[in-house]
Amino acid sequence: MFHAPRPHARRLPRRLFQLFTGLTLYGVSVALLVRGGLGLEPWGVFQQGLSELTGLTMGTVSIVVGAAVLLLWIPLRQRPGFGTVCNVFLVGLALDATLAVLPAPEPPAARVALMISGVVLNGAATGLYIAARFGPGPRDGLMTGLHQVTGGSVRLVRTGIEVLVVASGFLLGGTVGIGTVVYALSIGPLAQWFLRLFAVPATPAPAPAPGARRRHTASVTASAPVARHPYLDHPGPLPFAHRGGAAGGRENTAAAFAEAVAAGYRYLETDVHLTADGVLAAFHDPTLDRVTDRAGRIADLPWSEVARARVAGSEPVPRFEELLERFPEARWNVDVKAEPALVPLLELIRRTGAWDRVCVGSFSESRVARAQHLGGPRLATSYGIRGVLGLRLRSWGLPAPVRGSAVCVQVPESQYGVPVVDRRFLRAAHARGLQVHVWTVNDPRRMAALLDLGVDGIMTDHIGTLRNVLRDRGQWA
Repeated sequence: MFHAPRPHARRLPRRLFQLFTGLTLYGVSVALLVRGGLGLEPWGVFQQGLSELTGLTMGTVSIVVGAAVLLLWIPLRQRPGFGTVCNVFLVGLALDATLAVLPAPEPPAARVALMISGVVLNGAATGLYIAARFGPGPRDGLMTGLHQVTGGSVRLVRTGIEVLVVASGFLLGGTVGIGTVVYALSIGPLAQWFLRLFAVPATPAPAPAPGARRRHTASVTASAPVARHPYLDHPGPLPFAHRGGAAGGRENTAAAFAEAVAAGYRYLETDVHLTADGVLAAFHDPTLDRVTDRAGRIADLPWSEVARARVAGSEPVPRFEELLERFPEARWNVDVKAEPALVPLLELIRRTGAWDRVCVGSFSESRVARAQHLGGPRLATSYGIRGVLGLRLRSWGLPAPVRGSAVCVQVPESQYGVPVVDRRFLRAAHARGLQVHVWTVNDPRRMAALLDLGVDGIMTDHIGTLRNVLRDRGQWA
């Protein structure tokens, strides 16, 4: 049986280059801030303070602190990657090596130049090593682990950690100044821009080897449309973790999505509702009753009340903004469950620049059409029920209006016993450049049959099952 190499394996030399270059430049960037003398980034303040206290070099302290933070991952149940371990050592070594050859300048203009160069280089280094996808740094894992354990927002947990390390470092003698403020205000936008710049592109799946079983590839390659939007750029059928993998009992929680990402899923499906005070909650039902320990309509409750609810008795309901921030490389299929959530969702996508990471869907065709009107061609949308019906009628040769701006159609395999997905439907969709994604498929035999038919994506509650089916077919990427 032919097994295609994973696209990230085919990009391994580039990814390794980005990882090692990014981590090295990160250490260099911290050294530039040190020599500038106008203030360090939060962990740099702490490490400089410990260096002053212990007499160890800053690089050595960085390695020791990184290793200590990594040990905290054990009770937090975080999984280090190859890049995590490299981060511990390479940043510290590069920091000491740069400090050894770079003197501290006297002129104020030179110090400002070092500060600005350090901040910009730090953003570039962050984009390089994160885009390599070898695992988060030790301090990032500490943040996400505490987020899972405490239920606090990612932003709140990160802010708390950084305030603590800055205050501790300052008391120990670390440098806090204008550079610290400039770093805090600019590192987020810089890192986001460099992440896009250094993103490792997906490599198209190679053609099957001679003798490979035809049923595994023929339908998929013969009629699959060219992706009409960057959101759909993926080498092979799109595997979606439906609500993060609802079969695990923790649907639409950060823990479920983290498990799916750890399993290799890039596409995550969720739903959004708007709370009474305007917060986008990632939650399927209109009420909390079914899957949490609380009750009430989300639209009638403030976020402070929704945030107290626990899915499966332990997991908090996440804000969608937190999910975008926590999983920066994930692509999200978002079902807008109620009209009031639409404009806030589009505003969040605009504010975070997540146009290539979100596809907006809804059962209401008028809702997704309005989303398309407001978001323009930058926004990926699917069809609502009326759009699906129009496409079904056209597949039978009947005249029916269909919206031309959608990039995909997302449908059940059948509805009320009537088949929705068949060869006619696929031909009609592919002729219009639309991908066909089928939900929610949990039986491996049905997964295989749909892939043989030529569907472009499958949404499942059983993330391990779908991954195994695609791996067996050489289509997991």
